[in-house]
Amino acid sequence: MSENSLVSRLARYAAGQLFQRIIRLANAYIKPRFLDPVQIGLWNGLNLIPTYAAFSHLGALQTLRLRIPELLAEGREEERLRLQTTAYWGTLYPSLLIALGAFLAGLFPTLEEIIRHGLWTMAIAVLMGWYTQYQLTLCKGEQLFEIITRSNYIGSWSTLLLGLPAIVLLGMEGVYLSFLASQLLTLLYLRRVHPLHHRGGPSRSLFFSLVKEGWPLLLFGIALTLITTLDRFIILAKLGTEALGFYALALTASGFLLQIPMATREILEPQLMAMLAKHPPTRIWDEHYYRPLINTAFYYPLIAAPVIFLAEPVLALILPKFTPSATSAAILAAGSWFLALSFVSRGMLGALRLQLRALPILFAALLCHASLSLFLIDRGLGIEGVALSASLAFALLFLGLTFFLGRRTPFNRREEARRLLAIGVAPLVTLPAIPLAKGYLASPWLQAALYTAGLVLLIQISSRFSPLLKPLRQPARKNLP
Repeated sequence: MSENSLVSRLARYAAGQLFQRIIRLANAYIKPRFLDPVQIGLWNGLNLIPTYAAFSHLGALQTLRLRIPELLAEGREEERLRLQTTAYWGTLYPSLLIALGAFLAGLFPTLEEIIRHGLWTMAIAVLMGWYTQYQLTLCKGEQLFEIITRSNYIGSWSTLLLGLPAIVLLGMEGVYLSFLASQLLTLLYLRRVHPLHHRGGPSRSLFFSLVKEGWPLLLFGIALTLITTLDRFIILAKLGTEALGFYALALTASGFLLQIPMATREILEPQLMAMLAKHPPTRIWDEHYYRPLINTAFYYPLIAAPVIFLAEPVLALILPKFTPSATSAAILAAGSWFLALSFVSRGMLGALRLQLRALPILFAALLCHASLSLFLIDRGLGIEGVALSASLAFALLFLGLTFFLGRRTPFNRREEARRLLAIGVAPLVTLPAIPLAKGYLASPWLQAALYTAGLVLLIQISSRFSPLLKPLRQPARKNLP
């Protein structure tokens, strides 16, 4: 595949993912207008069920996504269809068990009705999520990112158009109904445009082989998800649903900022697997590790700056009752910089089959996050302390993965040092600039403007010294005689 074609597909897919996040941001504005922080916190707590249910495939879908491009390239159609059949049935049964567990939990007589209905909603959502996740796995493996992009548009628009009247008329019950309706519309679209083709029945031994190959990826994914969701568990346990409702706005903002790095990883990973045996190691490491790492390091702050500097005045203007979210949103937006960089490292770890060896790094970051969060909460820092703890855990994760992979690159020490220096310039220069701008400039709008202008200048200067960094504006080419 040509570089232009890859960039074009990446841009379209990332745009679809970005649009989905924009709609979620719109919903994040709509929900607090009609729901209180306790209800927002309840919704975010319930959403942990489908988040972790997505791992019930036990690693089989991650293996399938990486196997499909190889089987298509080699023309092994029958083997591909048998794998898909086995993965379909093998992943259905664990999802059924989780859905049944959520349904039975909702039968406890002491539960409030709104929580009971929420658990039943999540039981249905787990099953619909299983089918959608399976379909999207096939589409990613077949490089059908146009279908994924359109499904994102359908889900996003339906969430917005159905969610607004439902929330206004029915409150939390409307949130549940619009969520299920959006999931259903996405499912029906995928079923229509991407019919499933299976061969024979499921094979237990084949499913176990998928799980055996995929469980390192699964463990790594679960550990990474724990790092990014542990703050919700801790806030729920120590501070309650109202505090989680305030923190939810910070999570929505950081999730939006992370969308482009996540979309980039999902497209580049299958390409990386296909390149491993065909290209020299130096090219693979530069194209699929250092180039995206360096560009993420420099460009993430550009999209994060509005949240870092403008969260407080914007929330005071449009959602005044949620202004306690502002500080945690700014802290988490800055800290998620390191999480975005860690997403880039994840692809190379998978390609080199190093997930299990890297797990101690994730567990160290997880332990740091948990212990520091509890310590800061006990010191009275609340959700701001949790956001700071999460940010430090993300930084520890990124540094650990960078040094872990740095020992395995094909470059000599001097070449490796040049690339690490290019990565480190952005955070070393711009992170200290955040408290300086906030401390010396009174207007948050002026802070954001000068910070952004400084970033643009830094990118243009740094791109002259690092060929892996894409400048904001390419120099004009002179016409040849």
